[in-house]
Amino acid sequence: MNGVLTLSVENQCDDKTCSCVKSSPDPGIIAEKKPNTPVTGFTKCTHHLKSGGTFTLSGILNNGNQIRRGGTIRNSIDGVESVSVYYWNGNDKEPILLGVTTGGGSGTTTRYCRIKGNTLWGNGQVEGLTELEALDQQNCHNNNAVVFNLQNPTNPSMFYHTGNVSYCTRVTRNITESTLGQGSTPPGSDYTTRLYTIKDGDLNTKVSRVTYNGEPTDIPPINFPVDMIALYSYPSAINVPLMLEFKSTSNGTSRWFYSTNLNGTKWLETSGNSFYDSSGTIPQSSLSEKLDEVLCSQYSNVTINLTRTHSEQYAKYVDTGNDSKYCCGTHKGTGRISIISGEIKVNSINKTTSFFKHSISSGNLAGIYYNGGNGSRKRKNIKLHGSQFPISVKAVYAFYCGEDGPSLIHVDSTNSMARGWYKKEVGTEIWRWNSTLSVINSDDIDNGLTCAKWKRLKIVLTGCNCGSLQDCSDNSGTRDSEEKQLQQQEEEEIRKREGGTTALPAGAPGTPSGTNVGSGSSRSGSSSISYSQSSSQPPPEVTIDINNRSAIGQSIYGGNSSNVYVTPNSTTLDGFTESTHKAYGREGNYFAVKEFKYKNKIVEGLKGPMSKVSSVSVFYWTHLETEKHKERNRPLLVKVTQQNPTGGIVNEMHYENISTKPDENTQWKLWKGFPPKQDELRERLTLLNCDINHVVSIKVNQTKGFYCGHLNSHNPGRVNVEGVDEGSLGNYRAFEHKPTSGSTFHISRFTRGTAPIALDGLPTSVLDVKKVLVYFCGRSPLLLYIDSNDPKNAKQKWFKKPDNGTIWESTKGLDGKDEKSYTDIVGILDGLRSSCAPPSAIIDIYKRGTSTKIFYSHDSGSNRVLVTGVRDSPYGFTEYQHTISGRTTFSIKAFQHNGRSIVSDFSENMSKVTRVCVFYWTPLETTVYRDKGRPLLFKVVTQTPGRPTIEIYYENNGDTDNLKWKPWNNGVQDLSKKLHLLNCKLNNAVIVDVSQKSDSGISNYDACETTDNDNLDNYHGERMQVSEDSSTSSLGDYKVYKHILNNGDRRNFHIVNFHNNGVNINKVGSLPILDVEEVKVYFCSLDKKPLLLYYKVGESHNWYKNENPSSTTGLWVSAASKLSNTGSTDYRAIIWVLNTINSPCAPKEPTPAARGLDTGRELTTDSQTEPTEVLSTAKESESPPPKAEARAEARSPAAGTPQTSTFWESYDKSIPTVLTGVGVVSGSLTGFGWWAFKRSRGDPWVRQI
Repeated sequence: MNGVLTLSVENQCDDKTCSCVKSSPDPGIIAEKKPNTPVTGFTKCTHHLKSGGTFTLSGILNNGNQIRRGGTIRNSIDGVESVSVYYWNGNDKEPILLGVTTGGGSGTTTRYCRIKGNTLWGNGQVEGLTELEALDQQNCHNNNAVVFNLQNPTNPSMFYHTGNVSYCTRVTRNITESTLGQGSTPPGSDYTTRLYTIKDGDLNTKVSRVTYNGEPTDIPPINFPVDMIALYSYPSAINVPLMLEFKSTSNGTSRWFYSTNLNGTKWLETSGNSFYDSSGTIPQSSLSEKLDEVLCSQYSNVTINLTRTHSEQYAKYVDTGNDSKYCCGTHKGTGRISIISGEIKVNSINKTTSFFKHSISSGNLAGIYYNGGNGSRKRKNIKLHGSQFPISVKAVYAFYCGEDGPSLIHVDSTNSMARGWYKKEVGTEIWRWNSTLSVINSDDIDNGLTCAKWKRLKIVLTGCNCGSLQDCSDNSGTRDSEEKQLQQQEEEEIRKREGGTTALPAGAPGTPSGTNVGSGSSRSGSSSISYSQSSSQPPPEVTIDINNRSAIGQSIYGGNSSNVYVTPNSTTLDGFTESTHKAYGREGNYFAVKEFKYKNKIVEGLKGPMSKVSSVSVFYWTHLETEKHKERNRPLLVKVTQQNPTGGIVNEMHYENISTKPDENTQWKLWKGFPPKQDELRERLTLLNCDINHVVSIKVNQTKGFYCGHLNSHNPGRVNVEGVDEGSLGNYRAFEHKPTSGSTFHISRFTRGTAPIALDGLPTSVLDVKKVLVYFCGRSPLLLYIDSNDPKNAKQKWFKKPDNGTIWESTKGLDGKDEKSYTDIVGILDGLRSSCAPPSAIIDIYKRGTSTKIFYSHDSGSNRVLVTGVRDSPYGFTEYQHTISGRTTFSIKAFQHNGRSIVSDFSENMSKVTRVCVFYWTPLETTVYRDKGRPLLFKVVTQTPGRPTIEIYYENNGDTDNLKWKPWNNGVQDLSKKLHLLNCKLNNAVIVDVSQKSDSGISNYDACETTDNDNLDNYHGERMQVSEDSSTSSLGDYKVYKHILNNGDRRNFHIVNFHNNGVNINKVGSLPILDVEEVKVYFCSLDKKPLLLYYKVGESHNWYKNENPSSTTGLWVSAASKLSNTGSTDYRAIIWVLNTINSPCAPKEPTPAARGLDTGRELTTDSQTEPTEVLSTAKESESPPPKAEARAEARSPAAGTPQTSTFWESYDKSIPTVLTGVGVVSGSLTGFGWWAFKRSRGDPWVRQI
């Protein structure tokens, strides 16, 4: 190729011949567009020779940008095989990378990038990076877009082969797991939600692309600002989320995607309009249903809906021939769940009870739910105690007792721990296995029950409020025999389920509440424990596992020599749970402890064997004793009680946990060998809880130092307090309570001094707290901020001190805000009762300066009013903002203008004012005109926490001293129009209409509005006065009209525009024109078209002529070269200029004879030179001009004369020789030429020699 390619990067090329600029055109270069290259989300446009080979690339791009390598500007790059321009699909107008391949064949590619807004493309920042690494890095820098990896969102190092993550990705816009931790669970389900946030100082971070395990997905770029990303998963399919949500919390925008394959790379978008409530915070049942559908289609796991109306609907389809199967849209018509209705059959009873059977043809059961009654779609989850979904299930039977939700269910499963009957515990959503009905299986339900089995079912159903169930009758002997068999079967089912075969001996103390000691079995509710008398045997020897316990009831472990029963008991010590371990033997209520273990590890310092032990108690902090958190809860104290077989305590020893590692808990030592006092025990547990579990009590009045909850003596303290406000809170201070070690702590309670305080709506404790901030005025705490991962703290993080009482109130005005939201925080603090409350100010709307800001004192205090100009003020006007320095809100005592009080119907509520904004006309905001500019409008902006901002406008009523104002209610939508109207009314900034004339006296016109439709100010009046000027008589056929201000005192005015019959006239002066004394407009009397315009500013005379009068807009040009030093009384010069404008009043060419054509002489060049003098005034004329003749000539030009000829053409051609003084003119003059000659007394216009 000959020549140099100048690359254009401003637009993406299509697959076509390259249209980039070349110093030597060559059609051989083509542009090839490759979407989604190198991965989804980017587009690569490559320029190369169609026939192969190399070319030269200019170092200067088409837009003036330059390519630089190693600090040196490249004039050109030779031997280029191809040059590629990369764009992100989220912003296809902004190139982010260049790739220049040189050398031909398998050449070397050098990549170049630029900082956004810079004109230099260098290779230093991307040197050593791969193509994709360079794109990701520059996309973060230039488009604020980051990569989101579904498998490990918080670790971007996998995207960089060297592990050196760019600063933009690692720090500026890094992704972290949300402080909310687990998000709100989709209702009535086991789905989990993980929330991630993107550090976003400018609230403008997008997602460039989404990957799974480093592999690109087909999710498109998310090009709106993303604040949070939610991953919705199923517990047994946690690796690939089922659904994703990209959410902007600033405007509520969301985009939803669901997975369509198991490797996490294929996704489809779905509408999420119904997934959350109107506030956008509470998930709805429709989200759970969509997740059910995705789970079914991708994993073949189905979710059963046991809502009664749903069961009835599908059961009817069997009779009508419709599809009676359901599961998800993917399997429509071939649903995996079928429903039939049935009735329990008992030989001696006609009517028993009905049920619905949900059978699963394939796949596993992912979950069970039902919707609330009365048509409610509030979804409720059914959890089978002791079993985790998914479960292999054949069918689920549902029994109803009047409500829309089931009262009793039976699960037919091959999984022995899942199979059986479940009944809902009162007041909970936990469904417990029922041992009473364990003797009834699915065959019994389908084929019929014996009387004994029906009696058992009837008892349970009656307990579920199923009434009017009939009794059955059979032979009493048969019934007793069968019941005995059923009882043995039940006991066997209990042993299988509990995994133990050793019986509980008779008379064992501490058996569950409700048990009857003796041979047989006992029941507590729906569960039972079997036991039997045994022969004399020594006390059992057991191993105590101090970690073994259940968070929701009694548990059992052991099973070799003897079972150990663990019962959680609430102690008299608030906040602590005592889990008691017991084993039972024949010779007394005691046992022997062989050894102590923690999760199968031998415990040091708490050693066996120990004999005659009646119980071992382990103390835990109650608020971590839940199924979700109990693995994190560390044991604090162990109490070993030894007792004589005949009664009486021998000894009670307490051991404390001294282990240093959170997951160890195997190092213990003796604390006391005798029973401590209750207060002493509470104090020790509190200290250990702080030391081991990092549980503290927050002292809201503490402002420095270390502490550990209730105990100041603890060393080192778990909490450090220090000031953190950084001067951003005005009169207030903030103190942060932060853990000294570890990432979080837990809060047991809040106190002020020794007095406890409560937080309304947030039950303590609070788990996984990262920090607590307390905001003070002086020494008084006013506001509290809790930053934690605890779901119950997700929404309520801010609490304010009440005026009275000890219950701090939730602060709605700060929902969604963090501790950096200084303006919002101070706004809340200002509304609280304290000595730091906002001041009362006097606002002087006159005060403003020519610099960026000024201050003025508003009262005798130390506070000052800060006045600053506002960016993006309405065009042509300056908005001055008055605020109180160092304060966010204040109240207004009064308004003034230059120290004098303003009178108006001001709103009574002038508190919580954030700013007062005053509007002036910008052209008068100079040193010269400053005192002449009048305030037009001002607005008072108030902000009540938790409510929308309110803006109240007031307009200047027109009082000379600017002291009378009135409310204006139209608001911001009409602000610009209103300002222009007030500017016209108050500052005399007018629109001059050059079409206005008054042939009979004086008339006025509206110079403020161009139409009568605005109706924003009905009192501005007709601001301009127009009249025929007295100089008209000196201008022949021309007329002039004078425009002055209609105020009676000939005050000057300012011109903001010129109109001609409502149409803008351009290029007349530099607008606005200030301090105009008068405007004169010149017309030809034969039509109504303005020809010449004059205005006077001081001693300056300004002239513009219209070179296209036939157009309404005209073609106005300066006439300064002829009239710059001419006033409006120099009629000769004015007529001379007017006669050069094409109008009916301009003279026409005379006849050929008049032009001297019969003499055969030609005009000289000098004869065409424009004269420097014009006609004398009318007073000097010996006779008036022949108007009739002139007009006749204007209407009927001489034959053969072009109608476009000007006066000067006619004149020059008719007078070949002009003499100075009184000379002789060859040829003849007729019409206007003769009149002009006579007027000049024989001395025609004298040209300049």
